[in-house]
Amino acid sequence: MDTAAKFLEQLYAEQRMHKEHRFKYVIYKLSFISMLFGVGSLGLENNILKTLIYLVPIVALCYDVYIFAEDYKVKRIGIFLLDIKKEPEVDEKTKGTISNLEVTWQEWLKKYRETGAYKASLIITVIATIGSSLILSIDIFKAFSWHRLFLLVFWLLSIVILTIIVFYYGRSLKRKATAMVEELR
Repeated sequence: MDTAAKFLEQLYAEQRMHKEHRFKYVIYKLSFISMLFGVGSLGLENNILKTLIYLVPIVALCYDVYIFAEDYKVKRIGIFLLDIKKEPEVDEKTKGTISNLEVTWQEWLKKYRETGAYKASLIITVIATIGSSLILSIDIFKAFSWHRLFLLVFWLLSIVILTIIVFYYGRSLKRKATAMVEELR
């Protein structure tokens, strides 16, 4: 096997690895926020366990950063595979290693991008934030105090701002991938 074929084999292995990482991060995100909700809700009378509810959206956002980064890495490899076939000097070196079918597949993927994962991640994070807010607000209204209400509002605004920043980061990665695809045209 020549070096170009070995390189492509490693590239496909790397792409599979990033897809697996992205999938694992989604599973970890769901597992951790479920666990934090569960343990935090069980301990609503216990102030220490109740603080876990505050961490739910933060954990969700941290996982979103990793999910978006892995998604970008997968897209970047696909874009490279599209581009490599169009380079005449590279085409001679990789003759027989990149099939026309692979290029057709990458072209098709470029046209019909899957956007549901990005939206689903946003929805899960928003639901986690709303759920945390509701659980924490129940506690505030049991024994109302302006101090606790202010802290909840401050925490909620901070989470909303962080959510906007994280999802702006995700959108910027998507725009970057789209710009790379546009350069190929």
